[in-house]
Order: sequence, then structure tokens, then C-alpha cells
Amino acid sequence: NVVLSGAISATITCTGGNTWSQSIDFSSAAQGTITVNANHDDAAGNAATQSSRSFIKDTNNPAITLGAPFFSGGHVVMVGAAKTVSWSGTSDVGTGIASISVEYFNSSSAWTTVASGETNDGSYTWTIPNDVHAAARIRLRIYDVAGNSETDTGLPFTIVPAVTAPTSLSWTQTSPNPAAALTANWTKNSSAGLASQKIQFYSGGSCATTSGAPIALTNAVQSYAWTAPDVGNYSFRVYSVDIDGNEPASACSSTMIVS
Repeated sequence: NVVLSGAISATITCTGGNTWSQSIDFSSAAQGTITVNANHDDAAGNAATQSSRSFIKDTNNPAITLGAPFFSGGHVVMVGAAKTVSWSGTSDVGTGIASISVEYFNSSSAWTTVASGETNDGSYTWTIPNDVHAAARIRLRIYDVAGNSETDTGLPFTIVPAVTAPTSLSWTQTSPNPAAALTANWTKNSSAGLASQKIQFYSGGSCATTSGAPIALTNAVQSYAWTAPDVGNYSFRVYSVDIDGNEPASACSSTMIVS
């Protein structure tokens, strides 16, 4: 006979030869390490050396929690921006985490895999794709070594076009102009990622020597009334300031001569 002990108890009758087998049901056994011992003796009563096998029972799903801001949603990200997707992933049994997958819900109402096979290091840098829409979501999927998995999905956020520099710079007045009162005009960028703007005036016609400090503007305006400090040549440049703090600059305007 072969006597099994440890996590289970069973006695198997050997019917001949030197092999045996036994189906074992571990469904009622606790999660974690399980050890099975096998003992047997021959017909003369001589005992063989005990044989043992251990393994880990893990039928529990691991856990993963998506971090801010993608968990709570409601925010705006721009195409091409590098954003951090963060998470906390754990396995309660101890077999360990095998990998993490990052997915996002695209404008075609389908889940697209952004990254797979990621280590459980808590973050992934995601470059926002050129897929403008207002219902994007992030979903994380965690796998443990035993093959169990779990997901966590964030709330919707918005992907908007990248912010570019203002265009079509002009002066309202004709150059040369006898008065110092001038108006600068431009076409602003239309992306919802435009946070604000600023304008810089220059002495000279090549935007080389600044005339005063940059002037902060809202994201709504497309003109600015300015008084030249003296007669001479002037030009200006306008900056788009996006939600990530980038400041793409326009080309230099034409030269305005104040006479």
C-alpha cells in the first residue's frame, strides 16, 4: 500500500508493478502552500524513504487599483503628450504577479491594447494616440503566476488635438503709422488644450530685442491693443500655452514703423 498524508489522507492499494496513481480533490484545501507526503512499505514490512511534494494553491484573483487621474476621469489630455498611468497591484496568496496589461477605450468604441507583459512596477508612460474623442477610458488587467486575472477601469476622459502656435499675425494699422497706438492680431489655436496665451513685443523688425515683458492673455483673445513706447520699428510674437505648460511660439510678425 501507499499511504498519503499531509494536506490529504488516502491509502492506495498497489495492484502490481511499481507505479500507482490517485486523483486528489484539493477544492476544500486552503489557499497557499500544500504538501503531500507518500509512504509505502514492501510485503516484508520494510519502509521506503518518504517522498514529499509541495505546491501553491492559488485560485484567488489578484487585485489592481488604477491611480489618478485616469481612475476618476473628467480630465483633458492632448494627442502626443506623455502621461503616466499608475496602479497598485497585489496577489494575496504569494505566487506573485506575472504581468500587467494597459488598454484604452478608443473612438471606435473598442478596447485597444496599449501595452502588455508589463512588470508590476506601478506605472507606465503612455503617449496619447491621435484619437480625438470625449469618451476615452483606461483599463488595467493584472495576471498572477497561477493564471488568475482581474481588471480595473477608470472613468471617461477627453483626448484633444495637440496645441500648436498661433498663425496669421498682422497689425490693424498700416505701416508706417504716425500714432503709437497699435493693435496686434493673430489666429489662435482652436484645441481645447489651449490654457492661455502670451504676447511679446520687440524693438526692431526681427523679434530679436524685447520691448517690455511678455504680456499674459486668456485663451479666448485674438488681438491686443498696445502703445509703442517711442518712434521706431516694432514686431511681435504670440505664444500658445497649453495645459501641460508647453509654449509653442508663432513666427515673427511683419514690421510696424511708428513715425
